[in-house]
Amino acid sequence: MKPFKKNPNPIVILGAGLTGLSAAYHLKEKQYVVFEKENKVGGTARSFRVKNFTFDMTGHLLHLHHPYTKKLIGKLLKGNLVLCHRDTWIFSNGLYTRFPFQANTYGLPDKIVNDCVVGFFETFNQGMGRKTSLEPNFKKWCLKTFGPGISKHFMLPYNQKLFQTPAHQLTTDWCGPFVPTPLLEDVVRGALKEKNKGFGYNQTFFYPKRGGIQTLPDALSKEVKNIFLGSEVRKIDWRNKKVFLSNNNGTRYSSLVNTLPLPELLKKMNPLPAEVRKASRRL
Repeated sequence: MKPFKKNPNPIVILGAGLTGLSAAYHLKEKQYVVFEKENKVGGTARSFRVKNFTFDMTGHLLHLHHPYTKKLIGKLLKGNLVLCHRDTWIFSNGLYTRFPFQANTYGLPDKIVNDCVVGFFETFNQGMGRKTSLEPNFKKWCLKTFGPGISKHFMLPYNQKLFQTPAHQLTTDWCGPFVPTPLLEDVVRGALKEKNKGFGYNQTFFYPKRGGIQTLPDALSKEVKNIFLGSEVRKIDWRNKKVFLSNNNGTRYSSLVNTLPLPELLKKMNPLPAEVRKASRRL
């Protein structure tokens, strides 16, 4: 591979999603190379078109809180960035209620409203509610935070559908901070009448005006060199600092930056020490 003749030991970055592209962008003048198995940058932040419609691979709303991030993304997307106000509704039991479900049960069947409000009140009365610690198990956290009613009628089935994973296998420290936890008075008032009080971190967000989220990795990739698409890393010889690609090419590296899911990375790093193999089975 020609780029490695100048510097046989570059920094190797695995994956050209937003994380990998950002790593390369911030390495500035250092020697690096980015390997991406797909034929398009973006990772899970990709978009595709069907006729006149653009679809994102998954939801990517831009919550920009840090001044540097705001400035960088504003520069990359230039005028193609708009501020959106969330207008989200939940369809269940044949009707729509406002988001978040836990504070907007008005209009649902009486039994469901009763399950949700009474369950939350009992949980809150036991000294839990918002004061509960982050249980490692997301299912247990939901039950301790919202009670059995809200957990049964929305929180557990919704998140299991969203993440395609049973709730007891989800970790709360990963998704719990993004779940709005309203006060007791908000739950009660939201059961008595419809209201439009904002909850959660994503009441407003930025999003590209045109082109979907793909415009962000595309813009970032223009500022990055040595991106090799269609180049999946097949094996990593971590003892000798070598990576081997599926097309039989490869290179040595000075440092390795991984953005792949950790279980996928470890599969490529065999042979691993026994204790690491044992730990990897728990991932």
